[in-house]
Amino acid sequence: MKIQNNQEYIEESFDKIIFSVEKIKGSRFVKCSLKHANFSESQITGCYFFECDITEANLNSAIYENTAFINCRFIGTKLFGASFIQCKMTGSIFEDIDPVGITISEGDWSYASMRHCDLRKTNLTNINFIETDLYGCNFTETDLRDADLSRAILDQANFRNADLRGAKIEGIDLRNVNLKGAKLDIAQAIIFAESHGAVVI
Repeated sequence: MKIQNNQEYIEESFDKIIFSVEKIKGSRFVKCSLKHANFSESQITGCYFFECDITEANLNSAIYENTAFINCRFIGTKLFGASFIQCKMTGSIFEDIDPVGITISEGDWSYASMRHCDLRKTNLTNINFIETDLYGCNFTETDLRDADLSRAILDQANFRNADLRGAKIEGIDLRNVNLKGAKLDIAQAIIFAESHGAVVI
C-alpha cells in the first residue's frame, strides 16, 4: 500500500513498508501498525499518529516536522540521526532505541516513557518533559536550558556536566539524581539543597 498525502488511515497495516527518502504531508494514522517499516531519510510534515505501533522501524535520518505521535510505541526503533522539529510526542513509549545523533527542536514530550535513554550531549532546550518518565536516562553534557521537567521521574538519571539553567524542576525528587558538575541557577540550587534536607534562610 502506498501512503498518500492528506489521507486518513485507520487500523491499517504498513508493516515492512519501504518509504525511504519519501515525503508525506498532512496525513493521519489511527491505530496503525508500522512495525519493521523503513522510513529512513523520509520527510514527514504536519502528520498525526495516534496509538500506532512503530516497533523496530527504521527512522534513521528521517525528518519529522510539526507532527504528532500520541500514545505511540517506539520499541527497538532506529532513530540514528532522526530530527523531531516542533513535534508532539505525548504519552509515547520509547524502549531499546538508538537515539545517537537525534535532534529534538522544541516540542512536547510530556507524559512519555523514555526510561534509560542515552541522550548525552543532546540539545534539549525548551522541550516540555512534564511528568515524563526519564528514569535512568543519561543526560551527560546535555543542554536542558529552559526545558520543563516539572514532576518528571528522574531517579538514577545522570546530569553530569549538563546545563539546567532556567529549566523547571518543581516536584522532582533530586535525592537520587547525579548532578555532579551540572550548571544550576540560584532557584534550582535552593530546590536541590532543600531536597537534601537543608533549610534555606
